[in-house]
Amino acid sequence: MDIKTAIAAERRELARMLEDLPPAIQDNAHHPWKPPVGGSTAALGHDVIHGLDITVALGIDRRVQEDGLRPLLEAVTPRIAAFFGGQASDRYVAT
Repeated sequence: MDIKTAIAAERRELARMLEDLPPAIQDNAHHPWKPPVGGSTAALGHDVIHGLDITVALGIDRRVQEDGLRPLLEAVTPRIAAFFGGQASDRYVAT
């Protein structure tokens, strides 16, 4: 298989995966999962971070909207910052 054929096949597979993603997310929208700690803010953080894990890896330019990011940044404590490699003195702002 030449490189052009391989790239075309990869693009077709990516397009198929992207078509399957919204229904998969919608199917799980009402799943009763709750985070072990942190309530709804932790659940939002989980979805934002792992959503970015996927989109960044796929090279999809995605920005988290400020109204979704603000509660996460407001919830950052020195302990949470340290857990993720930040410093207690760091300032976290939505941009």
